[in-house]
Amino acid sequence: MKVILVWFIITCSILISISCVSAPPPPKQDYSDSDEKAREQELPDEMEISGGGQSPSLGGAMTQAKIEAVRKGVIEIIGDSKENSEKDKLSEVLYNSKHVSKYVEMIERTRKDKIGDDYIYEGRYTVKLKAIGNTLKAHGIIGEGPITKIDVEKVVAEEMEDEPLKDEEIYEELTRKEEIFVKQYIDKISNLVFFSEDIDEDLDNIKGAITIANDYLISNGRTAIDFETAKKLKEDNITIYEEETGGEISITQWIAQKLNADVYIELYGKTEGKTEIGGKHYGTANVQMKAYESSTGELVGSVAYNQLDMKASFSKISQKAARLSAIQGVVYSKIMPQLFKQINENMVNKISKMGIRYEVIIQSPPNDRVMSKLWKKMVREIKSYDLVYQTEEEIKYNVYMIGNVEDVKNVFYDASESVSGLEEMYAVLVRGKTITFNSGL
Repeated sequence: MKVILVWFIITCSILISISCVSAPPPPKQDYSDSDEKAREQELPDEMEISGGGQSPSLGGAMTQAKIEAVRKGVIEIIGDSKENSEKDKLSEVLYNSKHVSKYVEMIERTRKDKIGDDYIYEGRYTVKLKAIGNTLKAHGIIGEGPITKIDVEKVVAEEMEDEPLKDEEIYEELTRKEEIFVKQYIDKISNLVFFSEDIDEDLDNIKGAITIANDYLISNGRTAIDFETAKKLKEDNITIYEEETGGEISITQWIAQKLNADVYIELYGKTEGKTEIGGKHYGTANVQMKAYESSTGELVGSVAYNQLDMKASFSKISQKAARLSAIQGVVYSKIMPQLFKQINENMVNKISKMGIRYEVIIQSPPNDRVMSKLWKKMVREIKSYDLVYQTEEEIKYNVYMIGNVEDVKNVFYDASESVSGLEEMYAVLVRGKTITFNSGL
């Protein structure tokens, strides 16, 4: 009898345990007004929530991801039904706010991609439920009793505080390896110094000024492209320049790209001179030099200097010699030190954020679906990419990455090996910052 009783108790215990384990979880609740206060007290001040967004701009995709995380936070507070019924008001006071960042802090980016013209961004966030709750109360979405005008104005004022996207939110910190690469890359950049198209000055003076600018660059460890080489390229290829560019970029930028210069510097200068009795010759120079990143034409430095009469250069030989001395002195001692510093700082900042721009051409391109898979494989290795043009014969992209041209080629090789149909992709031509692949299809 005792044995039977024991087995009965054990059997009941097992059945109860099975019932508890197999019982389905309770459905997600929607909360009535009477439950909101209790629900709010149960929630923590902050909660980890994921969010994702899609937009033509990276910043827009990031903002959409934050908005989604905030929306999920609202649902935690008031439930699905009320969130849906109050959607218009919530859009006005929360979701469409330019300052939605005040309610979230990023924990980790989980995806950054570009498909077609749109960026895809996903991340995990710390969502400030308490702050969201205060905003909901201030706008009468939850809470007891009337909301005063002062309460509403206080919250609205807080929402109007300017809180733009920070650089560190968009651009991840560099690894130690990337920092070393950027430093070494800047130390090795090549420079083309050339004259501005609208210059009106004796060519000997301009050539002398460019020569002294190149001397400054070389003495500071930079590579400088010979002026005569660039001048001959310009004179011999005007027609080719017009056919290739249609005048969309300056001829100086085109020459810089052809000569693989990382930076080109345009010089505009004007000299004046006078001769006094006794064979005293004086010269002054008004000079402006602007530096541009060759692949994009982006301004990375600009310095101007106007030499006054009281600081005029002197020569006993001739007024022409005084003028040449003036423009060379201004370029070497007044302009190049400042311009050199600006180029270094701006190029480091630009490359650290955006990467180095490479042109990638794929002959016999695969369809969009296959290309999308290829980009997904490379998303962690590159900064970003843009479609330049697409035809049946080839497709061209600008690819931004911290690395040299061999690194870019190897990233494509590593990615294509695991994408069905692109296993035989190979490089046809590598020249400067341009790589041409054949898809192997």
